[in-house]
Amino acid sequence: MDRREHTPSAAVSAGIAIRCTVRDGRVAAVSLIPRRPDPVERLAVGRTPSEAVGLFASLFSLCPEAHCLAASQALAAAAGMAMAPGVLNRQEARRELEIIKEHSLNLLLQQPAADPRLAQGLVTGYGALRAALGGSRIHGPAETPPAVDTAAAQAALDAWEKMLQALCGEFWRWPDPDLDALQHWQARRDSPAARLLHRHAQPGWPAFGRCTAALLPPLPPACLESWLSGQPAELATPTWEGRTRETGSYARQAETPLIRDARAGHGNGLYTRTLARLVELKALFHSVRLRLAHDATPASPRPKQDGGTGLAQTEASRGRLIHRAELARGRVSSYRILAPTEWNFHPLGLLNSALTGVPATTELPAQIDALLRAVDPCVDFRLTLDHA
Repeated sequence: MDRREHTPSAAVSAGIAIRCTVRDGRVAAVSLIPRRPDPVERLAVGRTPSEAVGLFASLFSLCPEAHCLAASQALAAAAGMAMAPGVLNRQEARRELEIIKEHSLNLLLQQPAADPRLAQGLVTGYGALRAALGGSRIHGPAETPPAVDTAAAQAALDAWEKMLQALCGEFWRWPDPDLDALQHWQARRDSPAARLLHRHAQPGWPAFGRCTAALLPPLPPACLESWLSGQPAELATPTWEGRTRETGSYARQAETPLIRDARAGHGNGLYTRTLARLVELKALFHSVRLRLAHDATPASPRPKQDGGTGLAQTEASRGRLIHRAELARGRVSSYRILAPTEWNFHPLGLLNSALTGVPATTELPAQIDALLRAVDPCVDFRLTLDHA
């Protein structure tokens, strides 16, 4: 047996081991073995809601804004209060900015020759926006909302847009592009985004990973409550209505006109998934503009009860994020988190469907790596090809 390992990033304690068995010129089997991190949500037990949110803000290096928003909503619901619209609007703006930043870095990091100054500028600009929009004090179900420097936020957003224009090139300026315009744009390779799509449009790449994976629909709170209060093992390999599901930028953008057109030609393969990230990045930036234009100084309500259960669902860069909190005597008595990776990297889910049966050409390792980065797990991954 010929075994070849491809390690796109360094091994860490948490991650996913992906093994593809190649037989008769095709991938015959796919095995996913997750190395799950310790459930950090257990550390929230015994803390007040504000302490729990602060804990998540410091512990989660990926998508902390989405986690803090979900935690704030779940804990507010458990305390019997509704979050003030103004507070929620600011937190949603911060979540959308986080997704834009993550999408931008994802597109850049897939190109080894990309200018690192653009990535650094995007990270620095994001930090300026975050500071102008309340810094670390914005989260928490019962915190006094911090003042927002509207002028500084608008100036930082204007500066950030110039960097996003450099990332996206002419695509950024088009209000409603079609596939013909898109193909001419990517052929000119005027920007990192155009160059990446051009690469994914080469023969054998656009439809790579095309499959019949089902998308994660809206999840009714009543059903979620019963499910999330069950055994933790059930959340490790989640299914909905008896099927594995996928979540993320492609699932959210699947019915937009440009993605429907791309899917008609390439299915939900590599090209369509990469394009969905680009479409969402642009749409979210305009959403943030609207949120900041309608920002008003909010007042935050106080808790009405010191015990109860609360659920929250929000969209993070990599997909649907779900938090469930229980309070007793004003402190967290139980906490559960269901992250997007559990859906997208289910052992029998998206990757199993996308990779089983694909031709094992010399480009297979690069194609799988590109597909993994398009789906984008929350943890490190290690790919092994076994040639039987």
